[in-house]
Amino acid sequence: MREKRNATEAAGLTTLAGDMFGEGPRTPMLPGTWDQDQGG
Repeated sequence: MREKRNATEAAGLTTLAGDMFGEGPRTPMLPGTWDQDQGG
């Protein structure tokens, strides 16, 4: 059975491990098939 998640929980974000840049930026994860040059 799949666990229900709270709707306010962030989805599709990743946090980089802390390093010399601090805690790191959060970046949206996009599918490999996403084409940002596609008009829309």
